Amino acid sequence: MSALPSPLKPWAAQLAILQRELALAVAPWVQRLSLGIGPLSDAESRPTGAPDGYDGVARKGSYERLLTTEWLYADEAPDEFLRRAAQGEHLFSRLAVREPHHARQCLVLFDSGPAQLGTPRIAHLAAFIAFAARCEAAHAKLSWGVLQSSPSFVKTGFDKEQAQALLKSRTTREATELDLAGWLTAFGAAMDDVWLVGSPASCALPSAARYQLVEASELQTEVRRVEV
Repeated sequence: MSALPSPLKPWAAQLAILQRELALAVAPWVQRLSLGIGPLSDAESRPTGAPDGYDGVARKGSYERLLTTEWLYADEAPDEFLRRAAQGEHLFSRLAVREPHHARQCLVLFDSGPAQLGTPRIAHLAAFIAFAARCEAAHAKLSWGVLQSSPSFVKTGFDKEQAQALLKSRTTREATELDLAGWLTAFGAAMDDVWLVGSPASCALPSAARYQLVEASELQTEVRRVEV
């Protein structure tokens, strides 16, 4: 596929599985969903490992780590020291951290019941691409599955075959409380976040505090439309 427009660069690797015309059609959905979903736990700005010395300077920190040159201002030019403090210009030694060996993990569950057949599957594909790019940016592991399936059928990663498997998944059975409970019991504690992509009925499932919802539904109008 020829190069996509530069604004689509964050999702270029994932959109590459599609023909160019289809990628350009799906891209606006991916962009909007990515904005709504947001980054994985603001991963880049939150160091989570144990302290391991220093690796530079920073504008914020404990005054126990204020640079010696900054303390010189306090002795030689107290007014300048106070001005720099008020303007946030003080420099601190930045702590280095050892990141945990395990990668962050995200689980996405797709409702493949009757209410999600047809145009809502476009939203499923766009959401899958958005989540894949989100996890790649955070160096996280993406796991996904069909809500109505057993947790033993969990899948990992994103590629053309995975996308095809998602679009081909379908069932005549609506999701139930037991379906969601089974997935949350099996994987909820191990995941940094859990997302459900499904119908308005999926939103009524319990344990809402343990997952977040991307709701996809077909609008009943003269023209077939899907709302996310």
